[in-house]
Amino acid sequence: MAKTQYIVFAASSARTTTGNSGAIRLPEDCSAIQFIADINGTPTGTSPTLDICIETTNDEGTTWFGASRFTQITAAAERFLTQPLFGQNVVGTEGVTEANWEMAEAALTGGALVQPIVPPTHLRTVWTIGGTNPSFTFTLTAAAVSPK
Repeated sequence: MAKTQYIVFAASSARTTTGNSGAIRLPEDCSAIQFIADINGTPTGTSPTLDICIETTNDEGTTWFGASRFTQITAAAERFLTQPLFGQNVVGTEGVTEANWEMAEAALTGGALVQPIVPPTHLRTVWTIGGTNPSFTFTLTAAAVSPK
């Protein structure tokens, strides 16, 4: 039976500036991960925008690469992003490794984009807040599924 581990990337808080969650390692046998962005209440400020990007690293946090990102958020919402994974425990992707998978780096902003990554890996979320005097209250969590 599959096991789901819930990971908090950013606890609920009002944020007014760009930031990141810091590095978080996925479970070794993770076969799927779904990110949830929960924006509580109406954002404030003039023309507030929130862009959330999922980044990965192959050197445990020295160099980061954009993998996927949510559609830009401008209002209270609950958004979901399923991060595709290649490699171990992922049907149809056996044999794909960091060494043989080429990924184009995703910009931190620019609309929805989803690219596969190779597990296990460290991930982090990066949020970019724009507008005049913007404030967003949000939580970023993920459900990591393992086959055992």
